[in-house]
Amino acid sequence: MDVFSFVDILFIGECPRSVEGLHIPLDNVYMELFSFVQGSGVEVFIKADVCGMFQVVEHNVWGCTVSFVKQGMEKKLTGCYVHPAMRAGERQVLSTWLGNTSMAMGDFNCKHPRWPSPGETISPQSMTKGKWLSDTIDHYRWDVYVPGNFTFDNSSTIDLLLGGSLSQSLAR
Repeated sequence: MDVFSFVDILFIGECPRSVEGLHIPLDNVYMELFSFVQGSGVEVFIKADVCGMFQVVEHNVWGCTVSFVKQGMEKKLTGCYVHPAMRAGERQVLSTWLGNTSMAMGDFNCKHPRWPSPGETISPQSMTKGKWLSDTIDHYRWDVYVPGNFTFDNSSTIDLLLGGSLSQSLAR
């Protein structure tokens, strides 16, 4: 059984690229490439039989937001890959973009005591980005869902799921 056979949508960060920076096809009978933008850190794959339920809202350098309608309400999912070298000037734009989604998930490359990595010392640069993301989470009144294990180099957690009460209803 394919491990992704039960998944309808998949955001893949830091996808393999050709020398020219183009998409490299993946062998997956369950998923079709739904959205790819050269220069973005995220590709979106959706199961072929549900592709018509989703629409791309925006695909930019940080990731992709797709929407779907459930019980008469539009819901938006965002897959992110925030490059470690993100400039301070980009943070406000990214915060605003994230604020237009129901749930964001991905690799934010930010560390903060709010999503701790036991025994790790957080550098001032990483802490600045982590404080920015923590402030964004507070501004939108989101919850932070932290994986139960380390997500980077077996030593830190930089992959997060962010969302409010609406995100809890996405699974229903």
